[in-house]
Amino acid sequence: MKRKKPELSFSEIEIIKKIINTRKAFGLSQADLAKRAGVSKGYIAQLEVFYYKPTDEIIKKIALGLNSPDLIKEYKYKIKIYQESLKFDIKRASQVFNLGETIEEYLPGISVEELKDILNTIKNMSRIYNSFLDLDEKIKYLRNKYDLSQKDLAEKLYKDLENEVKNEN
Repeated sequence: MKRKKPELSFSEIEIIKKIINTRKAFGLSQADLAKRAGVSKGYIAQLEVFYYKPTDEIIKKIALGLNSPDLIKEYKYKIKIYQESLKFDIKRASQVFNLGETIEEYLPGISVEELKDILNTIKNMSRIYNSFLDLDEKIKYLRNKYDLSQKDLAEKLYKDLENEVKNEN
């Protein structure tokens, strides 16, 4: 069974590319870098094909193995920018639900993973909200089409559903 690749941010992809390019520029094999960094060769191989999400600790080990402290600084800088872009997306998405000020209070100090979870939750809320809007439009259409009150339409839909169930049995 093939393992699923993790969802990587643009910053994480860029750092992995920089690791690959720096390793190759120094003429190091994956095994050489693994030994210098104190990680397995398999880890380096999987990281280079984007099957691992680099952690701060791993980036630090690899940067030391490559003798490249700039790699650590660049990684932290790119992650900070990514966090800020997620915060912006959350603020923008939360405005749909008038949650802006409430959410903004909690954004400082939240990890990238937590920010992604918040953004995904808001996006899901938006999809559900849009589904309800679509449903509301369909109900209005049916009420107008059959010239029914809301109660009469509910009864008609219930009877139609009841008939469907009977026909299935």
